[in-house]
Amino acid sequence: MKFITPLHIRNPLSAIRSIVRRLVLLSALGAFLLTGAAGLAAQPQANMTAAVLSQASPQPLRAETDTQARLAAAAVTEGVQIEWNTGLGTPFSIRGKDLGARQTFSSGRGLQVAKSARPEANAIAVLDNLSGIMGIREAQNEFTAKKAQGDTLGFRHVRADQIYQGLKVFGGEVIIHFNQAGAAYQVNGRYVPDIAVDMNPQITPDDAMRLATEDLAGLGKSGVAPLSQPELVVFAYKTQPRLAYALTMTCEPIPENAWRYWIDAQDDRVLLRYNDIKFATTNITGVILLGEGGTTNTVTNCVTLTGTNYLQSTNWLWLVYNISTNSATYPDATNYAFRTNSTWLPEDRTEMSAAVNFDHVQQYYWNVHGRDSFDDSGALAWAIVHLGDNYNNAFWDGSYFWFGDGDGTNFNPLTVLDVCAHEFTHAVTEYSANLVYAYEPGALNESFSDIFGACVEFANQTDGRANYPARVAGTADWLIGEDCVPSSDTLLAPIAMRDMRDPGNSATVGINGKQPSYYKGTYWYTGSGDNGGVHYNNSVQNHFFYLLSDTNASTM
Repeated sequence: MKFITPLHIRNPLSAIRSIVRRLVLLSALGAFLLTGAAGLAAQPQANMTAAVLSQASPQPLRAETDTQARLAAAAVTEGVQIEWNTGLGTPFSIRGKDLGARQTFSSGRGLQVAKSARPEANAIAVLDNLSGIMGIREAQNEFTAKKAQGDTLGFRHVRADQIYQGLKVFGGEVIIHFNQAGAAYQVNGRYVPDIAVDMNPQITPDDAMRLATEDLAGLGKSGVAPLSQPELVVFAYKTQPRLAYALTMTCEPIPENAWRYWIDAQDDRVLLRYNDIKFATTNITGVILLGEGGTTNTVTNCVTLTGTNYLQSTNWLWLVYNISTNSATYPDATNYAFRTNSTWLPEDRTEMSAAVNFDHVQQYYWNVHGRDSFDDSGALAWAIVHLGDNYNNAFWDGSYFWFGDGDGTNFNPLTVLDVCAHEFTHAVTEYSANLVYAYEPGALNESFSDIFGACVEFANQTDGRANYPARVAGTADWLIGEDCVPSSDTLLAPIAMRDMRDPGNSATVGINGKQPSYYKGTYWYTGSGDNGGVHYNNSVQNHFFYLLSDTNASTM
């Protein structure tokens, strides 16, 4: 049928944001209606998370005391600028002309700042002078000053660790800044007041190492060993202060080999862990798949470590892993994709396309939709390439993204842009609407992946719509998977997996690939195969999105 007044939008991307918002709402509603209580989002996989922070004991909010408020008001009248940490009820910045001099807001034990004294000693005296505003009880006992650091202006800066009963407070540190004349002009940082912690550990240092080892094993790490012995600290980072063991563990494989842990010394929880490797970065240049144009592309800010360059982004949340066991062909077989050069030689176009395209996909989701990786919580996306022998598929398994190389007849390597975006969107759907992967909700699931695959293409490739029904390598169109479908001399052989513009066009999808353009229309699949036709009936919403988005759309 024809619309009497079709919706015309001059650029497909101009409508994508508003349309996608509506579709996501429809998807979420559909998930609720069709799946009920079963439509629960899958939990993130532990090995996808670089850091974990226990929120079992959140830091309670604390208001500043009457004394703090009175002294702060006096300081403001003398030109002091104070900014508050409203959660802790303490200042995170105090700025004035000479904060160590005795003034109307001074308090503490009366420690004096002396020009002849070392900056480290003067730093404690400044904290003593400001103790009433900051809520400090005893500056000499609550802080240990580190060595002063100078800058090119002749200013000196002293970091002071917060201490509680002789233990370092993780989450408590302030910096005292001195000008050329030795006067303190700013104190900033984080002081945790009113700490009251049970100082009797219920687990041993060996227990802490065992717990960290077991946790890393749960992340799929092997070769776990301690880099440091457990040390008792007070953990006060975004949680109520707790006695904890701090330790660092190493593991295989590189480049993830320095994990910092804080283990609760009372109830053996992992309070915090993260990978503490500080990577250098490099730009990697290589040739992408011929189906995408075979051009030379550069991926910026990739990990480089001990002379080895990895296809792992430090800007975004992805890495490439080569699952092949063929070490004669691939120098990085069964390993992170790596080279000892930055030009990706020996050449591997499949790996380069995966890297370039996951970079595009994550930038699109962040820049257009504000989404922090597929789970919206910063999960690392593993693109696993060279799967199987002549494997004609790509898929998301709930943890990783897998891509076959194709058999050269039905498919070429599948790490092309819209396929990468398609699989990534399956993960987005799982962590949002979590549609049942069968029958109509499954068709919607597949359709959302096709839709966002097209969106990412239009955001990153030259507009190739004018070439339809022909395809041009590496251009954006309404075809799905066209860059990984081989050319064929066979009449009416497919040149794409699906066609959002005309789902039943045999010139694009082949004689056996025709799909319906409208609900229960021609080519609608009614069987139980393909999970109830998820790859057949997805074309209805695909075509609907095309009609909403494209200026040339006028039929349905």
